[in-house]
Amino acid sequence: MAGLVDAVRARVDARCIVTRCSAEGCTVNMNGVQGDHILINMDCRRLGIGRRDSRCDFIFVSDDGDRVVALELKRGSLDASNVVEQLRAGARFVERIVPRGVAVNFAPLAVYGGKFHRNERDKLLKPTNWIRFRGERLQVDSLRCGRRIVEKLR
Repeated sequence: MAGLVDAVRARVDARCIVTRCSAEGCTVNMNGVQGDHILINMDCRRLGIGRRDSRCDFIFVSDDGDRVVALELKRGSLDASNVVEQLRAGARFVERIVPRGVAVNFAPLAVYGGKFHRNERDKLLKPTNWIRFRGERLQVDSLRCGRRIVEKLR
């Protein structure tokens, strides 16, 4: 039986799958990720997302725990409203590429390199800024640039 990664890989152009998670001078370390996984570059034109449409930077998909993570990377400080909009777009994309009957553990993740001001953190914690995915409402988690994604996969 094919796993989550194979199911998603079949629905995404292979040229959109990358090995490094890096954008705007911010990187997420993939060391320590177990099992089969892929990373989708959401700026890839072959995904059919319009140039002016919102999108997150990457989608991480792993067979280990059937995890899917929408990642928005910012080298500097986080702007909660901008990050939420982009992660919501990532959640909508994931709903399209993951087959309906396949259960996944979805997480929205904001990755930042600059300051994470208290007022922006408070905005992300508000239920109105949570991300909807398949009927659930999920709080945005955060990670500093350069850290390992496995810190958030436990």
